[in-house]
Amino acid sequence: MKRFYSDDADQSEVTDETALNADTDDVFTEDEENSFPAPGNSAAFKGPLSSTPNLTKRTQQNYYFREGDTSKAKAPMDSVFSKGHLSPKSNSPAVQRKNIKIQPLSSVGSREGNSLLKGYERQWLFEAVSKGEASALDGLLEYLVKSNEQLTDWKFTDPETGKTALLKALLNLNKQRNDTIPVLLEIAEKTNNLNQFINTAYSDSYYKGQTALHIAIERRCLHFVALLLRNGADVHAKANGIFFMQKEGQTGFYFGELPLSLAACTNQLDVVTHLVENPYHPADIAATDSMGNNVLHALVSISDNTKENTKFVTQMYDHLLRMAVKIRLELNLENVKNKKGLTPIKLAAKTGKMQ
Repeated sequence: MKRFYSDDADQSEVTDETALNADTDDVFTEDEENSFPAPGNSAAFKGPLSSTPNLTKRTQQNYYFREGDTSKAKAPMDSVFSKGHLSPKSNSPAVQRKNIKIQPLSSVGSREGNSLLKGYERQWLFEAVSKGEASALDGLLEYLVKSNEQLTDWKFTDPETGKTALLKALLNLNKQRNDTIPVLLEIAEKTNNLNQFINTAYSDSYYKGQTALHIAIERRCLHFVALLLRNGADVHAKANGIFFMQKEGQTGFYFGELPLSLAACTNQLDVVTHLVENPYHPADIAATDSMGNNVLHALVSISDNTKENTKFVTQMYDHLLRMAVKIRLELNLENVKNKKGLTPIKLAAKTGKMQ
């Protein structure tokens, strides 16, 4: 079905002015070490094949979206280990990751019932999608239908974080593509599970509320943003876990919780425009987060008065003001007060973040 496939041309542009960006996919998760062979010309998905641009190295001050950037310091968001393995209190020896042989249903035989394929479980599924091997999912739909199961069932999700195969796949892109994503969406639709599958968010306290749409935006993948919106992604989902809270001296990144604010705070004009103007699920440009902050408040919050940062924040700020007036002439985002009674301008003056 065409609506599950991405457009070749839809790719977020990264410029020299980008202040908040992803250097390479392997910065964030242990599965993303660019060790996978480039996917072939899959008939199911034709995504952009351009190489990752040479971007400025980020630091914690420039808002890492994950905790670790080496194989020894990975955030629990996409670790194959439990959080206990990352705890300094743990005396357990290092756990070696095992290579799992992926075995499609077609190779198993004709056994019936739930014993049709014992390999169809979370560990197998996550391994398949992390490698982007769409062919490994052959037979999964048949299995789910016969066993009356869905991709959001407990056996296919991480019990500690609530992570689904879709979240796992988006966290493991190779040159901004993963051929399993459109296959997963089509399987979810055919098992009457598409809306729930797309919008299932992290449930752990650290990354609570983060959805597939948030991750697609963070990965700067306009084509996946468009694909998710076309298939029912909640454009107003709020990522409000501990990592996304506004607290000084704490590792994390506050961006205003909403997908639109995330796109704005990571300098993605094309994604911002698509979120607001797409015909499927347009974002409310005036939406606010749990602190009453709108997208302009969020921009003020992440500004740091450096030359590069100030340039992109100012450009994005003005772009959003123009978009708001275009939507509704009387809509003035600068007049909105947050729960502390501060407008974006007053917040900037109070914090001294904008010159």
